[in-house]
Amino acid sequence: MSFTVINDNDRVQQFWKWETPFEPRVGKYMEVTDEQGNKAAFKGAMARRVMPPPPESYIEVPPHDSVKTTFNIAKNYCIKSRRYTVKYSGGGVSELEAGNALKITVRDL
Repeated sequence: MSFTVINDNDRVQQFWKWETPFEPRVGKYMEVTDEQGNKAAFKGAMARRVMPPPPESYIEVPPHDSVKTTFNIAKNYCIKSRRYTVKYSGGGVSELEAGNALKITVRDL
């Protein structure tokens, strides 16, 4: 899947990569539910954080630009052959807003 953060402002914006797909193997940052409303079990790593965050934990987004990453949702969630709705949960330390929901179908190969 891909994940994009867009900056529509006239100045540089920054966010913490913690609890976002920009740190793909750590944290529960997606809501993954099947058609019956069952949540996919989270199997990824959780981490305790040092506050305040170190400088390398920030990502800057230039004015009127975006940053994008890709990740494999099956590495953090138990995904089976069925239909899911996937949505970034938003908030948390990243302070990014929740995004659009994406409907996917997973099939056995």
